[in-house]
Amino acid sequence: MTEPRQERDLLLDKVKKLIQHVVLIRRTCNFVVVDERDFAPLEARDDTRLVPIAVDNFQRVVEFRPASRVRQYRKKLANGEIGYFVEHNGKMIGSNWATVNPGPSAKVARTVMRLGPREGLTHDGVIAPEFRGRGFGAFMINRLVAILLRQHDLNRIIIDVNVKNKASLRMMEKAGFRVDHEALYVAVFNRLLFHRVMKRYTHAIAECRDRDGGEPVTSN
Repeated sequence: MTEPRQERDLLLDKVKKLIQHVVLIRRTCNFVVVDERDFAPLEARDDTRLVPIAVDNFQRVVEFRPASRVRQYRKKLANGEIGYFVEHNGKMIGSNWATVNPGPSAKVARTVMRLGPREGLTHDGVIAPEFRGRGFGAFMINRLVAILLRQHDLNRIIIDVNVKNKASLRMMEKAGFRVDHEALYVAVFNRLLFHRVMKRYTHAIAECRDRDGGEPVTSN
């Protein structure tokens, strides 16, 4: 991707966030994990691993995203978000983040998601374009959920994916997850006003992903 296109995408992202600050309407397929029996762990890869994002390495986001993202990653760490890079043959090729609620009371995370005590939400997953379609996205989310369960003592993890994002829904299936329900959220000025479960599923991920549109590979 060329620099002009990167800058254009960043500008569009800023405009989108300004609009969402006023009114945000989201319809998502939500995957719910309560323990490791809820998904099939993928085999380890000798050439690929997850690396915690920390104050001494967050700048490495420039290996797969524009330099303008460095400030965003610094802010995420300052806000207490938990992040992991995907490292492949020594190079960072992607990342994924999570917000957890370790406290005793419920809270709203990322404008629309209510998290109870010891619950977490994964978000902002991205793989560099040249590495998409090769299983890295599935490996990333599969490993991240396992880490959250084992190291952060969570009793529930939510992975929400836009209903139109067919690529990411296919990735979730490859990662061993099954959709739990479809939900609609409405927020105004970053305040959640409406949330409703529109449909519940048993083992029907195909229904939830059977829509037009979608961009690979992101969890939002």
